[in-house]
Amino acid sequence: MAERVDGPVFFLGNFGTPKLISIYVVASKKICLIECGPSSLSEEILQGLQAAGYQPSDIDYIVVTHIHLDHAGGAWQLLQRMPNTRILALEPGVKHLVEPSRLRASSSEALGELARLWGTIEPIDPNRVTAVHDGDTLNLGDAELEFIATTGHAPHHMSILETTTGSIASGDALGIYFKEWNALIPASPPPSFDLEKALRNIEELRNRRPRHILLPHYGYTAETESIFDLNLRTYEIWNRFLSGRLRNGYDVQALLDELATEFESYRPVVRDPLRRRMMQVDVEGFSSYLLKREMQAR
Repeated sequence: MAERVDGPVFFLGNFGTPKLISIYVVASKKICLIECGPSSLSEEILQGLQAAGYQPSDIDYIVVTHIHLDHAGGAWQLLQRMPNTRILALEPGVKHLVEPSRLRASSSEALGELARLWGTIEPIDPNRVTAVHDGDTLNLGDAELEFIATTGHAPHHMSILETTTGSIASGDALGIYFKEWNALIPASPPPSFDLEKALRNIEELRNRRPRHILLPHYGYTAETESIFDLNLRTYEIWNRFLSGRLRNGYDVQALLDELATEFESYRPVVRDPLRRRMMQVDVEGFSSYLLKREMQAR
């Protein structure tokens, strides 16, 4: 059974072992799935939907916050089982869902073995994909979604406000949060992470004064102010910490170990090989951005 967050917004659950993606359902006259996970988890997510009382044919929309494999890689598989479903994505990402060869190649380069673990991505019929833009809305009957471009993470990234409850599905705009350790990792993968935009996105979402934040990594929370504060504090810590260590080249594994030494909350993350590899991607992306910024300033 899905867990009610507020009104028509439900938490379907965390999927993957260890958990990889949190999925949400907005259930009104029309039913919308928020995020769809990688293709490696499609069967698990379908089972989760059926356990919550939904058949694949019940789903009218899938909205993905962005097209990275862990969020949208399984869309093509789910659509094969969902005959009445359209997928919505921010306009710059749509072409990569319809023709994913560049996305597949860039994911393989940035993620390595993670891309293989998360499964392949295949083309989607363009007639089943709708491009949305900043400020667009989707009426579901007694619920409404507003799309908010939050492009610090990637140029195809958006967050989603359910306007009747004030719930925001943040996507990766608010980092990767492990509540059990109070550990937050900036979601900063290469090649498109932009720190200044990311900080503006955090403030933009805060200004919406959400009642709940629906995190894809991991779970929902009503402690919204603490999440915004933790994000701003953590992004500043990473900025300062990494900036002081990049001038003469860097060893990413050493940086991970230094972060875990200095910040206790990261220790259980870096001890797990899969989580360590995921955090490594974000350290690489954050570092790459700082180095590019330094070169441009010369």
